[in-house]
Amino acid sequence: VKAAELLAKMGYKVFRMGNIVRDKLESDSSSVIDYANSNVRSEMLDIYLFSHADFVITTSTGMDFLGALFRIPIGIVNAVSLTSIYQGELLKCYQPKEIVDTNSGQQLGLEELIERGYQGAYNQSEFACMNIGFIDNSSDDLCKFFSDLESLVRNKGTEQYSPKAITILEKYKITNKNWAKLSPAWLTSHSYFLAPRRY
Repeated sequence: VKAAELLAKMGYKVFRMGNIVRDKLESDSSSVIDYANSNVRSEMLDIYLFSHADFVITTSTGMDFLGALFRIPIGIVNAVSLTSIYQGELLKCYQPKEIVDTNSGQQLGLEELIERGYQGAYNQSEFACMNIGFIDNSSDDLCKFFSDLESLVRNKGTEQYSPKAITILEKYKITNKNWAKLSPAWLTSHSYFLAPRRY
């Protein structure tokens, strides 16, 4: 809610989309709209809203394909599987959930994850076999991401790739360069993610 209200203060109308949502989104701002729980929701209105969006922020688990259909810039938060990271220019940046070893609780960096086979995993059972667990993005992480993405889209900024991430991807011959479009703000507060692997 805090991150949505940040965009509302910038002058945006923020629509929470989705078919199935766990909780209602409650905000004091009239510009933050829980459309997912609205009684006016329809497939036609879904399409209309996506087609007129300035950008889409998603967890890459559902309706965001409508944004891609209309060539709307996309940002991904709380990413779990790297297989869900879009290829192409529509993806502006993303940030994963914090990823930890379920036995030790230790934070896991990208190299360690790739060594475990994370790049090909998609569902919970595959992650469990690799002793991989996830922690949701914090409210502060989301606010920073929303602000960075808004600035990037508004200023029509060029694509931003993390040089350290590019080096790791090339080392392991991973071809989806968009895996390096990590949120700069998220990397600043999660520097372990691109640190050299500890052997």
